Amino acid sequence: MVGGSAGGACVAYQLIAGGARDIPPFQAAIAEYPAWQPFLNASSQQLQFDNVLQLSNCTDLNCMRGLSSAQLEQVNQQSYITGYGQPGYGSGDFYYGPVIDGQFIMELPDQAFKYGRFYDVPLLVDRDEYEGNIFTFPNLTTSQVAETTDARVLFPFAGQSFFSRLYQLYPASDFNSTFFQRAAWYGDFIINCILYCSVFLS
Repeated sequence: MVGGSAGGACVAYQLIAGGARDIPPFQAAIAEYPAWQPFLNASSQQLQFDNVLQLSNCTDLNCMRGLSSAQLEQVNQQSYITGYGQPGYGSGDFYYGPVIDGQFIMELPDQAFKYGRFYDVPLLVDRDEYEGNIFTFPNLTTSQVAETTDARVLFPFAGQSFFSRLYQLYPASDFNSTFFQRAAWYGDFIINCILYCSVFLS
């Protein structure tokens, strides 16, 4: 099994599928620069579902199953426009993503790898450089206030001490613009550190 970026994350999810309680469904895995986006909590998932119901003029899933593929495509496109207009999504944060459903994904991936609840097969992992560049707004060049505002969306429960430590680890003096400062910590947050801590240390 092989995949890159979101596909690399998918490989990681396949490694922990169902709590990895049975025979591995593959002999080996290659997870190339896996990008693990934050998992949404139940209330955020419900908000997404409610948005889709409203956009489809439906009150339940059975109604939506009766829609044509063209109607569903239109609802899907509109859901992104509506969704990204709501609070809770920062630069590089995707509207839809994996969730803990209790069947396929039983727990957060870092916990599954930490406690050995994954298929133990030969695994090859790699990464690219500058992972955070394409996930950072190009116009984020001069204002750390804007950078912090964006970071507060990604880390909604973080206090001032978190951001002080963040900018201590990624000091502005090490970068020629706020864009590259933000790209560096975002790339580590979404790909590099998760990859190292969850996979290499498991």
